[in-house]
Amino acid sequence: MNTNTIFIENDALDGKTPPISDNNYKWTPEDIEYSFTVEMPPLDDLADLDYICIYLVDENNTNLYRNDLNTYVPTLNINIKSHLKPTQWICWPKYKTTGWGEEMSFPL
Repeated sequence: MNTNTIFIENDALDGKTPPISDNNYKWTPEDIEYSFTVEMPPLDDLADLDYICIYLVDENNTNLYRNDLNTYVPTLNINIKSHLKPTQWICWPKYKTTGWGEEMSFPL
């Protein structure tokens, strides 16, 4: 069986609650709480900073979290719940006059 194939119950497609024969069956994986404290990298020209895009991705580069910061902070605490494990965080500044700066990624 191809593990990438998703099967959808016909009742669900019709907007009805699908029948469940096993009450312990979970339709989606359980979320896990993740907490990270990250040190922000130094950024160029903070006076021209528009915002900083901070996001977490998993091993497949799937976005799990995003937060746009209006000001630079040296340390950032990130708390999320996800059934996918974050593997890296990305800091991507956007400047008012020059646009997007360097996208920087760091392992978690």
